[in-house]
Amino acid sequence: RGSAKARCWRRRRGSVKRGRGCSVNVRCVRHDEHAVFREHVCASAEFARASAECGPWNAERGPWNTDRGPAEQERAAAWAAAVASEARAMEAEAAAEQVVAAAVEQVVAAGAVREAAREAATNADMHAEANVEAEVKAEAWLQRPTLRRRQWRRRRRR
Repeated sequence: RGSAKARCWRRRRGSVKRGRGCSVNVRCVRHDEHAVFREHVCASAEFARASAECGPWNAERGPWNTDRGPAEQERAAAWAAAVASEARAMEAEAAAEQVVAAAVEQVVAAGAVREAAREAATNADMHAEANVEAEVKAEAWLQRPTLRRRQWRRRRRR
């Protein structure tokens, strides 16, 4: 018949008491862990994860599928209202901040323009010189000696 263990883990759906659809080593789990008599450990882990997903409230409030009383609904409504009001306040704050930022930006921009105009008036000749120099530099850059791709590759290989 072969070893019983081999059949045990290959039989994925079988006796309920064996590892639930799990091919990992099926063993007796200690009874204080949440597990049916010969259930695999994965099952208890799954159970733990499910209860964690339900949220931290699960301890003091019953299971999620039960209908809650009017007090509970009232509390939920109050919570929703508080969240909404907070969101509205945050939006208002953000809008005010935006307005302030725009004003500051305008002032700064005006100052920068004025500064630029003053600068241009005071040392015009210097600016012209700099412009000419920049143009010359640009020309030189455009005329720079470039290697063709293949030569460049060859040079890198050496």
